[in-house]
Amino acid sequence: MPTLQASVIIGPTLTDNIGGWANSGLQITALQNTRLYSVVFNNQGFADTVELRDSTNALITSVAIPASVPGARTVILNAPLESGTTYRLISVNSSNGRWTPYSSWPTANAAIRVDGTWGAGSLQTSYWFTFTHLTTDIKVAVIGEGSAQNNTGYQATVDQLNDDTHFDFTATLVAPADVDTVGELSAYNAVVIGDNGSPGSSDTIYAAALKTWVQAGGGVVMTGWGVYGSEATEINDIIPVNTQAAYGYIVSSLVPNGTAHPVTAGVSSFTPNDFTEYSTGGADSGSTTLATSSGNATVVVASSGSGKSAYLGPLYSAHTGYSNADLRSGNADRLIEQAVAWVAGGASAPPAIPEIAIANSLAVDIPDTGSQAFGTTEVGLDLFQTF
Repeated sequence: MPTLQASVIIGPTLTDNIGGWANSGLQITALQNTRLYSVVFNNQGFADTVELRDSTNALITSVAIPASVPGARTVILNAPLESGTTYRLISVNSSNGRWTPYSSWPTANAAIRVDGTWGAGSLQTSYWFTFTHLTTDIKVAVIGEGSAQNNTGYQATVDQLNDDTHFDFTATLVAPADVDTVGELSAYNAVVIGDNGSPGSSDTIYAAALKTWVQAGGGVVMTGWGVYGSEATEINDIIPVNTQAAYGYIVSSLVPNGTAHPVTAGVSSFTPNDFTEYSTGGADSGSTTLATSSGNATVVVASSGSGKSAYLGPLYSAHTGYSNADLRSGNADRLIEQAVAWVAGGASAPPAIPEIAIANSLAVDIPDTGSQAFGTTEVGLDLFQTF
């Protein structure tokens, strides 16, 4: 059976190439009102289009996929699903997907059920096609300072994400000791860190685990006062600004620089009521600066190993003694939501899934379905359909 991880239906390892199956993929049914945030598209590298359609064939959303190297890539759909409605998640190109024999249908989490493979205009139950890592709500850990500290800013960030405007987050305030292992972090799709603006830091408790988790495919967002409060060198290794340099702060407009990126898409310039932090050491080499405040890099993104990281200078996590309530709506709200969603998307390829060893000589008989001619397919060969 596929593994369930957080709100992700991972699926099996897809070992073979598809040929001749246009508009094929998976049939899914929504068990509650939710969003299908992202999927991993296992492909052969050809140009394609990923579509989500309902049972009447009405198009819900589509994403154009350019030709690239064969492999697995995360596709962000962020599509609303209505409870009780059945959908078809398909690859339009007839010979671009991947497959493996599979019969343990259906499989589900609390939000969606995967009923089987969709192909040749009907439900198929002998194999799994093309899409894995189906992610519904985005689970987020907001790491606070522990019970002895002022966590009002962290809790406000949790509430802000759960009152999501643009995505479907399930955010939780956690203590540093709650996420000091990779296993504990693996319950989440993204992590938000920062500092409340008071003396003292606890990032050394979880920093080593967070670094390992991010570089293996996780995602982290640091918010303002994070540079001020950071002590662990492992945090500097994964955040796209120099957190070991001195912090600076300014009251100034945050201005996107026009670089096309999901984090700042649709975000206009805004002026926080309180300070915006920046690192005097600037953005890291290899990172991308998306916005500045009086010339200082205040929105920066980067890849970190197989994962993603972002730095946002506004004081989202600062305690409510600061004048930061304006960050919970408008452009500032959109900025943090899009940053968390982007890092949660992971790298273009997900962490490796253990493969099931199947002997090369094993033959799988695919039954005749009438209008399609099938043969006996050796595992390890392409699956072709002729009409």
